[in-house]
Amino acid sequence: MCIIERMNRTTEIYNYIVSYKLEHDGVAPSVREICAGCNVSSTSVTIYHLSKLEIAGKIKRYGEGARNIIVTGGKWTPPGVTDE
Repeated sequence: MCIIERMNRTTEIYNYIVSYKLEHDGVAPSVREICAGCNVSSTSVTIYHLSKLEIAGKIKRYGEGARNIIVTGGKWTPPGVTDE
């Protein structure tokens, strides 16, 4: 696998996380949901890409639990709430 293919997969995973959080009121997907949503065959490959995103500063992960992903640089506003 070349570097460009890995970057495309990493970007695909990032985009999936952002879309998932938008559709689920800010709740992050689990690693297994990312695997299924991006057609990744193993959780370790997904975790590798999550680490790349974390190093790049695109996400932050906290603790060891599922759904522990925060997208950096953005602000989530619940539906129906205006930002005044």
